[in-house]
Amino acid sequence: MNSLGKYEVLRKYLINDTTIKNLLTVTVNSKDIVCIFTAEKPEKITANNYVILKMKELSGGYITADQVEFDIIGKDISKLLSVKDKIIELLDDPRNTKTIKDENVTILTSELVNGGGIAKNAETNNFNVIIYFKIQTKGVC
Repeated sequence: MNSLGKYEVLRKYLINDTTIKNLLTVTVNSKDIVCIFTAEKPEKITANNYVILKMKELSGGYITADQVEFDIIGKDISKLLSVKDKIIELLDDPRNTKTIKDENVTILTSELVNGGGIAKNAETNNFNVIIYFKIQTKGVC
């Protein structure tokens, strides 16, 4: 399965939410960008609050399992906690009552496995709120 496809399905699902858009959108070159990134934030984008999405494969095959880590980063802890709460609301779905998919990839289950916690980076003065999910996915390359 195409790993990038899993990232994109989750990212597109999240950025379609109005609350996420309101909390994480910046304008770059007259274009609105919702600041949810894969692996790291691009240097050319200046954002006060953003999310880094990372995955670790747990099992392979046609139906895969992954641990998904969300690092919610910024200086305004209240905004970060609002983003965290909204991500949990959108993705904590162990009974698969929500549809998270595109033409190639379907998230079968998504459930919160760990709240992770909050840390502060002394160098940047940013807070980092971390949450972990386990997802099961089916799809084609």
